[in-house]
Amino acid sequence: MSVEHLASFCIIGDQEESLPEGLTELVRRIASENLHYEVILVVGESRRPELVAAGRRLAALPNLRTLVVTDGTNPYRRRRIAASEALGDVVVLTDHDEAGALDLTAFAQEALTTGRIVMGSRARARAALLALHGPLRLLTGYRVDTRDLRTLALPRTSLTRLLARPTAGLDLRFEPKRTPERYVRKVVEDGRLTDRLLRGRRIDLLAELVSASGPRFLKGFAVLALFTLTAAVGYAVYAIGALLLLDDLQPGWFTISMVLSGLMAFLSMWATIGCLAQAHILERLDSRHRDEIIEEMGAISFFRDADPLNVAIDDSSDDGTRP
Repeated sequence: MSVEHLASFCIIGDQEESLPEGLTELVRRIASENLHYEVILVVGESRRPELVAAGRRLAALPNLRTLVVTDGTNPYRRRRIAASEALGDVVVLTDHDEAGALDLTAFAQEALTTGRIVMGSRARARAALLALHGPLRLLTGYRVDTRDLRTLALPRTSLTRLLARPTAGLDLRFEPKRTPERYVRKVVEDGRLTDRLLRGRRIDLLAELVSASGPRFLKGFAVLALFTLTAAVGYAVYAIGALLLLDDLQPGWFTISMVLSGLMAFLSMWATIGCLAQAHILERLDSRHRDEIIEEMGAISFFRDADPLNVAIDDSSDDGTRP
């Protein structure tokens, strides 16, 4: 890794997981490959006793930050929390198993040099998605693929744009179908990679996809309401034409027809405007209020080798007149 850049490596596990195995070896390996770096570990509040028990061991690891979040925070929201707290010019998001099996520095290096978002990918899919995920993959704006790993590397510019979106949790996991960002797949050997807690992750994914597809469904309902509005206006035109061209209309038919068409047009217009407004609000709404960092633990020192005040003092310019 270039010495001019700071790399952030974020390790995010599932809700039931505690400290990852081999954390000491992982941090030491990252330290040997990077001059300026930080490791961010996200754990649930229920794992606080384990953090206290491993306090000395964690304190001995350089540039390790531990974020304690509420237990109900799912992995997708945890990814957004870790990414928003990361300080690096390039940020790598991963989980417990993949962190030990993959070369995270290579992911960071490729994202830094190419300026693209690098996604880890298996050579072939291992597990099928839930039956409902297929239709959601078509209805939502994400390329949900079982070959994609949970390891993702982003340059700072791309990360800043993704964090500004209310669906940042999913944007930091899957590739959106419509996005100005450029993605590249990094195919890795998947012999040591496992699908841990697959059912729990599927449920979390399903909940996030339903939440993220809300604006899309509202816009679709608005289109249906607009068609209904058009039909109501057409029926009103038909009733007026029948009144002018026909002489044997039933008494009260024209009045009832105009009342029904007017009521349907009003309700359709209200539904169209309301759905579009709600979709716009949901697209702009920031979901940060749902997440909360309870505590942060760590000992970070990026300037241990820097000059005092980060300013080099030249003694040759001292003429002896200063006290």
